[in-house]
Amino acid sequence: MIHARSKKQHLAVSLCLLASAAATAVQASEPRGDITAIWRVQQLEFDYRGHRTLYSCEALERKIASVLTAVGASSGLKVQLACRAGGLTNRAVAVITMAAPIEATPENVRAATTYSTEHLLVARLNKISLPTENDLGRFPAQWQTVALHKLRNIDGGDCELLRALSTQVFPQLAVRAENRLSCPLASSARMHPKFVVTALVPAPDESVVYARQSTAD
Repeated sequence: MIHARSKKQHLAVSLCLLASAAATAVQASEPRGDITAIWRVQQLEFDYRGHRTLYSCEALERKIASVLTAVGASSGLKVQLACRAGGLTNRAVAVITMAAPIEATPENVRAATTYSTEHLLVARLNKISLPTENDLGRFPAQWQTVALHKLRNIDGGDCELLRALSTQVFPQLAVRAENRLSCPLASSARMHPKFVVTALVPAPDESVVYARQSTAD
């Protein structure tokens, strides 16, 4: 779980991302897509426990970031791993701070701009201007099919990682699995179990700054 001593630091990062995403979206032109969306900022804890594939901390961070970027995360995505640097591991806890599209319903807008006392205190201490319902930026978005098994840096050895993200993280995002992911008993980079999702992503040709490449590239 997130340690208390770093909780305020993580919270400050997420509030900065919220303020930045909101300000960027305000600069966009009128929504042209089928869905009007807002950036929903979340701080998620991801507990990865694999059995077959060993990762360096850096490789695991890159792969998590690549998958989340593919399903709509903004360029401000941050993946912070608690694992031993320089070694290989199949167990790690990550704190993921990300902004991802969500439909701009009145309920979602209200939830995105409702702040706790702690949020307000951290924002004041860090001189962060938090958006209100009226100035929260909107932008066009659309549902898009994404074949995660075809991502550039994902191979058959990442099947357990994809399955863990699909069960722990995707349910908290606008992401729907289109098929059940079954991982083979023997891990092989040459085997690519099919895994397709439908995700809400910013519409193409949008003026909102949106990086489709992993933040680790």
